[in-house]
Amino acid sequence: MDARTTPVDMVLNHGTYCSARCAAVLEGKLGRTSLRSYPPADNRDLKRALARDAGVASDNVLVANGSGPILKSVIPFLIERKIKRSPLRMARFLLKRVAYPIITTNLTYSKVPAGGVRVGLRCVLVPLDPARGFALDLPALEAKLQQHDGLVYLCNPNNPTGNVLITRAELEPLLTRYPDSYFFVDEAYVHYLEAEEHAPIADLVLRHPNLIVLRSFSFAYGLAAVRVGYAVCAPAIVQQVEAKHTPHLVGQLATDLVLASLDDPEHLRFVRAETSRERARLCEAMSAMPALEVFPSRTNFVLCRTRDGWTGKRVHDGLLGRGVKVKIFEPFASESYRDYFRVTVGVPAENAFFLEQLGALLQGASAARESQPS
Repeated sequence: MDARTTPVDMVLNHGTYCSARCAAVLEGKLGRTSLRSYPPADNRDLKRALARDAGVASDNVLVANGSGPILKSVIPFLIERKIKRSPLRMARFLLKRVAYPIITTNLTYSKVPAGGVRVGLRCVLVPLDPARGFALDLPALEAKLQQHDGLVYLCNPNNPTGNVLITRAELEPLLTRYPDSYFFVDEAYVHYLEAEEHAPIADLVLRHPNLIVLRSFSFAYGLAAVRVGYAVCAPAIVQQVEAKHTPHLVGQLATDLVLASLDDPEHLRFVRAETSRERARLCEAMSAMPALEVFPSRTNFVLCRTRDGWTGKRVHDGLLGRGVKVKIFEPFASESYRDYFRVTVGVPAENAFFLEQLGALLQGASAARESQPS
């Protein structure tokens, strides 16, 4: 592996394996006329399958080329709609930008608060304490909601901490108590969890129009290359967002790959087992390195905190020179993440190479320090 030209990318949370049934779909597309036709304009076949999987109706499903475009379009749309419906909120927004904030955790999918600030929205942060396993402080969240309505964005399981932030039993009372707030729950990594260990929440949209649930096929389903994501929400939201876009939101090849994935009862069991085994391998090896504190994860990535004079950037830069890329975090507002980095759980060869380079980097620095004259 050439560190100069082919760095192993463990920044993006790439999935590892797609369903074995996807290979059959691709084999069926080898003819030169196999890709010439559009899918149905309303993506009805895809929506029906996703609705069945989520336990909702087809008109509750909004599809897109990845979950990112949904985040970028739906969150501002929901906030704008709330602001415009209230003259008081409109005045507050025009004067102070405080009308309907994004409420999220201080460690979260960073593009959401950063993107909100870029378009003039306010972001209110609820702290996650590493000493408490990054557990969501529900009373602190409720205190924010009692001060003002807003859009609550929760990545669940959380990115980058890897833990479940909120359960179905904890979420439903909030949906009832705060009907004027939206709850946007990003389940991009929920498929790494068994239903027995985390009760699904998507069907709650049937009773709570203030809930939006986001999912992706990029990670556990291993289809990042074809970009398919979807939201489950109230039909009115689906209709109004779709009205802003052209039809054929997801292509036929991507649709066929998703349908094949959903029709494979073995795939998620396989991916969960493989991810769990490789994640444990990474955590065990990194936990043995004195310069690192490794946090438990239930996803396909692991968050680490540096010590002994190391920083996330120092680890990142050292590994980059050795052919590996890991994720570090830009500061946001008053939050600094200088001691943290995140590593994706890759395929076995990638994980082995990462551990080899990380061990050499940390040991080399330690040996150099010990050899210096006192």
